[in-house]
Amino acid sequence: MVHLGDKVSFTVEGVAGKSLFILNLDHEGVLRVIFPNKFDKTAEQTENKLQVPASGAKYSFQVTGGPGDEIVKFIAISGRTEQFETAIESLFEKGQNFPRAIVPVATATETLEDVLAELSVQSATIEYRIEK
Repeated sequence: MVHLGDKVSFTVEGVAGKSLFILNLDHEGVLRVIFPNKFDKTAEQTENKLQVPASGAKYSFQVTGGPGDEIVKFIAISGRTEQFETAIESLFEKGQNFPRAIVPVATATETLEDVLAELSVQSATIEYRIEK
């Protein structure tokens, strides 16, 4: 459980040699790409363990909005990612710090799942509730 105003970070292990993407579905139903982002532009990972945001990063994740359920999806892709990156570019805003989906969430998730079915992927999901 997290509370409004909390700063959060995520530590992901087993990502060396993979490209990491992190998506967040907030309690209002807004889907965003939170990694890579305008500050951390590289999805490709060389280290086995990664903290997002890293210590000393120029950004942070702070819990805002109202109480409710949120979902964070971690996607680690081995090999070529062009197909997935093209899908992200077509489904999300361009030039934003944390791009928001420009299509309905159901359309975005269905399209991304179809693309991921063709790739070598490891994924994990965190669901949590924001409390006042």
